[in-house]
Amino acid sequence: MPEPENNLYTYLKTAFSEREWAYPYELTFNPKGAFIQWHGYIPLDSRSEDNQEVVKLSYGYITFIFAEKKSPWMPENTHVILPQKGKRGFEVSYVEAVLDQIHYQVNRAYFQVREKARGRGKLTEVKLSDAAIQASLVNIKTANRFDDRELRIEE
Repeated sequence: MPEPENNLYTYLKTAFSEREWAYPYELTFNPKGAFIQWHGYIPLDSRSEDNQEVVKLSYGYITFIFAEKKSPWMPENTHVILPQKGKRGFEVSYVEAVLDQIHYQVNRAYFQVREKARGRGKLTEVKLSDAAIQASLVNIKTANRFDDRELRIEE
């Protein structure tokens, strides 16, 4: 875990560089939030009418935005990460739990694409679930890495 500052973007830059990523990513900032985008083949698992698996590999972006609130300007198919209830900023431990899940989901997607190209495995869409984030948060608390300092979206 990097040494926290008050600034969410600065914290994310350090936290991301400390993890190994299967996909290349780009971290950008604007006053409305911190964007994380991955470029690569995104696996989508869909079913046809006769329930046969149809595999689509589309080159594009997986986008996550840390923001104080949802807004209409946010692109479709974006994972929007909001502060926990009653908070304006993001607790360090919550950010770490989200990053643990993003790390798992993005890297899993990469290995699924690789296995599918070899004729094995199944592809599933990248999803960031609140239950999985909460489970990661419990793991952080259990490991005594809990940190409730708040990070804010500021330039």
